[in-house]
Amino acid sequence: MHDFQCAVPDDMKYAVLSEKTRLLKDDDKEAREVCEFWEELKEEGRKEGRIEAEKRLAEAKTQAAEAKTQAAEAKTQAAEAKTQAAEAKAQTAEAKAKNAALKKAFRMIMDGLSAEKIVEYTDLPRDEVDELIAIAAH
Repeated sequence: MHDFQCAVPDDMKYAVLSEKTRLLKDDDKEAREVCEFWEELKEEGRKEGRIEAEKRLAEAKTQAAEAKTQAAEAKTQAAEAKTQAAEAKAQTAEAKAKNAALKKAFRMIMDGLSAEKIVEYTDLPRDEVDELIAIAAH
């Protein structure tokens, strides 16, 4: 480790490393070329890193937008399901009310009330009351 941190080739312990370092450091032109090479390499790495970071950021933004769209779709589906449930509940209530009205109308027919009075009391359509009267007559 000492030799890699050492700036002076003569202070290095390993002869091979000392000799190679001396060749690079003693010749200013070669030293400048090596420095320029390392600077170019470093800048190229930075550019590649920036490009990769921008690519990953774009992918993350796309994924976030897709997730947001999916969440909005899920929210819409939940609202639609809630509306359908409310409609089904209302239809069930209407069917129960109609069933109760039909039962009352049938009892009224059995008690001899006129069709007009049954329509008035039950709010059933006249044709349905007439059908019940025909059924009761059989």
